[in-house]
Order: sequence, then structure tokens, then C-alpha cells
Amino acid sequence: QSGGAGPWHGAQPLGKGSVASMPVDFCKPLSQQVRGPHDPRSAEVVLAIDIVWLRELVAPLVATMADILTHAPHQPAPPPPDAQPSASQPATSATTEPSSQQQPQQRPAPKVGLLAFGERAREGSATSFVALGELCAAFEAAGCVPTLLGRVVVEREPGESMSVAVLQVTAAQP
Repeated sequence: QSGGAGPWHGAQPLGKGSVASMPVDFCKPLSQQVRGPHDPRSAEVVLAIDIVWLRELVAPLVATMADILTHAPHQPAPPPPDAQPSASQPATSATTEPSSQQQPQQRPAPKVGLLAFGERAREGSATSFVALGELCAAFEAAGCVPTLLGRVVVEREPGESMSVAVLQVTAAQP
């Protein structure tokens, strides 16, 4: 769903919301990938499956996910303090204490990234493949919090299996 502005074109109902997908090229800035009303930075959930395995892919993937996870949805700017109230906003009395009248501002639910990462390298190995620890360190350096949700073993071909780590990635809270 798109940052509170309603479902994206082509979205399908799912649970209490909707789901839509959009391919993203993480080697290009997200600002160049806005399509009509669809801004990939307004996504509430990022699902990435086995898309990063080489060290050279880590930096662009992490930068893209961090951009999405930290991008705040568009909020209307508050009126300047000296602005006159409009007809839809009645004036408050000068004797009214604003703190007793204002509702606490709710924070939007944090965005989340889910990443299924096929482990092709061991920690400290000298290959072109990235290890899970390196990927997590890159997310942390970008201001994100990676959490290992679990591991599953998948059979790639008869007799050949691979461990897949499932990560949840969120933006670090200020």
C-alpha cells in the first residue's frame, strides 16, 4: 500500500489491507523509479528473495532498502504559527491550553523489509560471495536493524542444498 494514500493501482486485497508489487532496480536512485502515483519509497513492506549474493551487490541493495525504510510518507506541512484559521479549522481561544486540547501525534507503523538470503559464503571466506555477517554489518552501517528470524535448508538440485537465512530489516529508531 502506498504511504496512506490508498492502494496502488493493481493492488489486490489481502487481510486488512492490500498488496501490490513493483520491481525496483537497486542500482538506480529510487527517485528515478517513480511510476505515476507509485513511489517505491512509499512501500510499507519490502520483500527481497535471493537477490544479493555477490559483494558488489550489497551496497546498492542496502542503500535502496535503507531509502525505502527511512522514507517518511508525505505529510501536509503544519500552518505557520501566525496563520489565520480557515473555515474548516475553528480558532481556539487564547485562554485554551494547547497541550490539553492536542492529541498526541501517532507515529506511523514502522516499515519492514524481509530478505531471504541464500548463504553461499562462510564468514571470513575469500570469495566474491557475501557472508551473512557482512550483509548485516552493511545494514547496520546504513542505519538499519537486521534481525535473523530463522534459517531454512532448501534443496537446489538433487543432492545439493543451501541454507537460507530469513532477515527482518527495519530502520533504527531515532
